[in-house]
Amino acid sequence: MNFNPATCYVVASGSTPAAPTDLTATGIDAVTVDLAWSDNSAAEDGYEVWVDDGYGGFYPIASLGPNTTTYRVQDVYYYYYAFYVVATKDGGYSDWSNGAYAPPLSGAAASPRTRSSSPVPTPRRPIEMRRKP
Repeated sequence: MNFNPATCYVVASGSTPAAPTDLTATGIDAVTVDLAWSDNSAAEDGYEVWVDDGYGGFYPIASLGPNTTTYRVQDVYYYYYAFYVVATKDGGYSDWSNGAYAPPLSGAAASPRTRSSSPVPTPRRPIEMRRKP
């Protein structure tokens, strides 16, 4: 069975953490990008970094500890992807960060660019799935 966040939702206990903001992606070389964001939650259990491959694939690539504000993505041609971050707590997710991507480098280091809003639905952890009416 495939999990589809557009047709299912999760009932989670507890409060959700504040969303990370100001996500940036900075290309280091052809296969390395540094992500950085602002930690706006005082009570998150951690963070997840998600990638949008531009072809309908949207999936997590890293689970990180609390108070983390950076992550290095390596060994991928990152300029094909958009990255997002969410805070996690008690099985629930915050809202999405802004999306960020870094264009391919052309000689000099490229400046970070960000997407203004997320085109994807709020992530949901498949703890208890119910069909929407």
